[in-house]
Amino acid sequence: MTRTYWRRRLTEAIALVLLAGCSADQHPAQIFSHYTGTGSGFVTRHERQFYLDGRPFFFHGTNLYEIGLLSGASEQDVNQTLKQVADRGLKVIRIWGFCNGGWNGTIATQWSPGNFNWDGIRRMDYVLAKAADYGLKVIFVLVNYEPEYGGMQWWVDQVLGPGKDRELFYTDVRVRDAYKEYAKFWIHHQNSVNGRIYRDDPTIMAWELANEPHTRDNYERDRGIKPGKLAHDWLWDLSEFVDKEAPKQLIATGEEGYRTEGWSERYQWINNGLKGSDYVSNLYIPWIDFATLHAYPDQWEIPYSDRRWILDHYITDRFKLANDAKKPFVIEEIGFRRFYGDRNQLMREVFQHANQLGVAGTLVWRIQSSPVDDWSYEFDFDDPGAQAVWEQAHHMNSRTN
Repeated sequence: MTRTYWRRRLTEAIALVLLAGCSADQHPAQIFSHYTGTGSGFVTRHERQFYLDGRPFFFHGTNLYEIGLLSGASEQDVNQTLKQVADRGLKVIRIWGFCNGGWNGTIATQWSPGNFNWDGIRRMDYVLAKAADYGLKVIFVLVNYEPEYGGMQWWVDQVLGPGKDRELFYTDVRVRDAYKEYAKFWIHHQNSVNGRIYRDDPTIMAWELANEPHTRDNYERDRGIKPGKLAHDWLWDLSEFVDKEAPKQLIATGEEGYRTEGWSERYQWINNGLKGSDYVSNLYIPWIDFATLHAYPDQWEIPYSDRRWILDHYITDRFKLANDAKKPFVIEEIGFRRFYGDRNQLMREVFQHANQLGVAGTLVWRIQSSPVDDWSYEFDFDDPGAQAVWEQAHHMNSRTN
């Protein structure tokens, strides 16, 4: 068994013993609403397999990145969305645990580093509590590479001032320390709805250190730095930090899947270090529990006629790399806009290929309860693509059961 597996099983056992020994008057003075969740344990992993309550755990899910952030959505809207997702057999949702400085139509989680917006914090508490009620597991993302919702550049601007390179997020110790404090805040935060400390809440399947950590194109090569080094060193440090703070929960990098020394006849930019992310070396960081992959063939200008390349070369190659590293492999984002082709067909092709490989989990970008426009990667429960999502949920649940 791996170090991670046994450490988490031990901490689960200790937590249960401590909980059993607590009387009612030892609870915090704050009064919390009744918890009606399933009581499921933490998701753990042993080598290439996830486990839940001692049984292999396979899952399909969706990205719901904005669910805790939209100012126009009521708690009733949040509850309804999570219920609909759970009712259709999805088991995992992936959410943004940040909205730094505010964003159009959103609820900020903090206005500046450490200056928290408690309305935003309470909304996130509600999302976690309702996810628990519906038996959903959550991948909790802590920062975005892109500027949306206050990403890495926001942190650099706040700590160092405007006009500095975004990549200083990885290398400047002052920025890194400020970000660690933000991560630590969430890890030790007590949910105002159900009273759970986030680090002790089995609803949180994993802390994700970033959404799509990489650099600007050729940033490292242009400065004589080995491609992938900046993000790798940061991921090493942050994963060790989070592992110490939250030893019961899993940790992931949130990578797309870019390599630095891969080869392919076409689309070399995905494999040649251009993007400053070294998928292979990051897989072997000891505190990283599972591999992630994101893919958007139309956005990457891969023609419909060549779409099989994503399956036969990109997904298959990354799956094999994760397999060699003895870590579970999760297709964490996969999406197609409607104009690219029949979305049900495209999704089925991806999921069937993934299932033949034996991946541990899949998440779609993204299905939601409200209608969306035709140019979006989002689609609602009745749109083309939805049927393939329900079929994949049924398949993955049958593997678990």
